[in-house]
Amino acid sequence: MCYQCSGQCPKGVRVADTIRYLSYADFYGQFALGREHFLALPERRAPCAAAIAARAEVKCPNGVHVAERLVRAQDLFA
Repeated sequence: MCYQCSGQCPKGVRVADTIRYLSYADFYGQFALGREHFLALPERRAPCAAAIAARAEVKCPNGVHVAERLVRAQDLFA
């Protein structure tokens, strides 16, 4: 959650927020809370097929597998 991925996605996905919301479900057992926040993302900023296609452009200096996390969030919450 260093936010170094912020602003990297050319589709405008709020990467750090999306990964944080997924963490609520995956690491804290708070699926409902994660999904609520995910669904509240502005429509154009929520991960979608086009955004996930651009995922290779988002890099994490701390080794987080951004692409996998975005796909998982989309699959789990959408």
